[in-house]
Amino acid sequence: MRGDLGTCTDAQKSSPVNQAVQLCDLSKMGRELAVGLKDRSNAVFVWGVQFLNGSVYASDMLNGIWKLSAVSR
Repeated sequence: MRGDLGTCTDAQKSSPVNQAVQLCDLSKMGRELAVGLKDRSNAVFVWGVQFLNGSVYASDMLNGIWKLSAVSR
């Protein structure tokens, strides 16, 4: 995601589960394009993503590399 996330308003922030810290929420900012890997029974800890040739590759600390299909809206 490109752009400055530090400029979000208080209304565009939310707290992660069980944490008090407020973070910019891409969905509330109207900048979320897709959601993936939320239906997994095991934990997913993605720390980096790369878009290449129509697919999104996500590096997961616990499960390896995920390849997700990118669909245009």
